[in-house]
Formats: sequence, C-alpha cells, structure tokens
Amino acid sequence: MDKRKLQLRLQQKMMFDVLFVALAIAAIFYFELYTLPGILLPVLLAALRAYTFVLHMRHFRRLSRDLKDEQPKSRLYDREEEP
Repeated sequence: MDKRKLQLRLQQKMMFDVLFVALAIAAIFYFELYTLPGILLPVLLAALRAYTFVLHMRHFRRLSRDLKDEQPKSRLYDREEEP
C-alpha cells in the first residue's frame, strides 16, 4: 500500500475513533448507566479508542512528513532562500 492510501486509511480510522468515543460517552447518558460498571465500561472503551487515536495521529504525522520530504521543492522556493 502506498503512503497516500495509508494516509487516507489512517484518517478513516481516526474518524472512527472520534465517533466511537462520542458514542461511548453518549451511551452513559442515553441508557442512564449511572452505576459504577455502567460508567466505567464506556469510559474505559473511550480511553482505549483515544489511545489508538493518538497512535494513529503520530503515524499520520510521520507519513505526512515523509511525503513532504519526498516532494521536490520548486525552483521559486530555492530562489527565495538563496539571497
């Protein structure tokens, strides 16, 4: 899989993580899960998804930096830096 497709795939995974966290927090109030296990389970699942979101974000930034480094710089950019 090339880096652009991997980058798109990571964006999709990050969007799923954000949606999952929002739904897990909303489930506490919607289903009125005010007992300790009812609150702890969605919060722990949300924390796990937040952790995977951070991992995906770090990988995404690394890929973005690599893609930016691979692109040739324009001549105009080189001219502006020389003087």
